[in-house]
Amino acid sequence: MYSFRAICMGLTLMLLMSLPYVAAHSPVFSGGNDGLDRAMEVDDPTKSWAIYNTLPEGGMAHYYRLEMKQGEGIVLSLISPQVSVEKGFLPSVAILGKGLGSNDTLPSFVDRPTDDDALLVKGDPSSTIEFEPFTPAAFHEIAKVTVDAPADGTYYIAVFDENVGGNYGLAVGTRETFTAEEWLLIPFVSFRTYQWEGQTTLSILAPSIIAFFVSFGYAAWTSRRRDVPMDGLWLMTVISGSLMVATAASILYQMTWGLSKVGWVNFALVSIMFAVIPLFLGLMIIRIGLRDSRARPLTHRTRLALLLIGAVGLLFWAGWIAGPILAIISAFFPRRWMKRDHSDA
Repeated sequence: MYSFRAICMGLTLMLLMSLPYVAAHSPVFSGGNDGLDRAMEVDDPTKSWAIYNTLPEGGMAHYYRLEMKQGEGIVLSLISPQVSVEKGFLPSVAILGKGLGSNDTLPSFVDRPTDDDALLVKGDPSSTIEFEPFTPAAFHEIAKVTVDAPADGTYYIAVFDENVGGNYGLAVGTRETFTAEEWLLIPFVSFRTYQWEGQTTLSILAPSIIAFFVSFGYAAWTSRRRDVPMDGLWLMTVISGSLMVATAASILYQMTWGLSKVGWVNFALVSIMFAVIPLFLGLMIIRIGLRDSRARPLTHRTRLALLLIGAVGLLFWAGWIAGPILAIISAFFPRRWMKRDHSDA
């Protein structure tokens, strides 16, 4: 069994290693914003957001509304997955508002507030595919623009393509902050972003499902071989650990999927770190579950280790919330519910 000190040192090291990287866009999906009067309002537009959407066809636009203070930066980046770019999807982005000092011509189907200036940034046909290590992904950065708001007021963003439809993402802002809810739900939102990239539901889920059953099956086989009782504590810790191992498999698969399109990049080391952490946590808690509770009941240190594993697991999305919650519950598992001797097995 890992010593309590080694576990604490390992978890602390994970936290320290991850500090430079735990920042990225808050992902959100939008819809129904195909008119200026139905524009999606971007709350706190200086915060870093990644808004995912799909233009069903060419000749239509989506709209976003930003409330800005004078001097605040309107920072935009338009991305699109390989599957859409290969179809000829090349969206453009326009900033609409007073005092921009530009009056670019827009297609007739793009709504424009009366007397507003228009700053148009066309999609770059020479854009290359890039790798995103945070929640591993690969996409093209089609357009990018930064401009300071000339005055307090409302600014609209229009995203459109004159010819074909496709999937796109609009990154807004630079201030990287998350609410607890946003952070914890990133793995679930990421499932939709993988679909947005063009992956099937089966290909997204398969690595996790396989890894979960392999981990659970190994724990069950080992327990039978060692005559370790499979009581409630065993079940909670093994399910928790298997979910965390499954998370690692998902991240490694997504990293491999992205790198298959762009080739190796050093940023992939960040993805590997985000995979190693849940893998390490999962193996630690499975090992705790495989201890024979009849001879080695949970000590206070082991219970504290379970709490730490659960807390770090929540921070690093290990086990899709359920895994860390089970680890935390395991820390409070009553001793009287554990099997004490072989006659109980």
